[in-house]
Amino acid sequence: FWDTGGTKDWFQSSALFRGTDLCLLVYDITQKKTFLDLKKYWSLLSCSMESQATCLVIGNKIDQAKSRMVSMQQGQEFAIQLN
Repeated sequence: FWDTGGTKDWFQSSALFRGTDLCLLVYDITQKKTFLDLKKYWSLLSCSMESQATCLVIGNKIDQAKSRMVSMQQGQEFAIQLN
């Protein structure tokens, strides 16, 4: 289990992600930038992961729904694009 915390240094080595069976892309629903960064992270990950790997998109901090900057629909549409 690798928790990169969005740190770009982890993405310099694609060897970390070879043979990955599951990927969790987590973003903060109150910070639009964290959601937009998912596309960049996905492009780096998808080149290294096995084609049969499952990737889940997860929006966190849902307890702060009043401050939501990313809609549930946006998250769902992005997840669908990955498959």
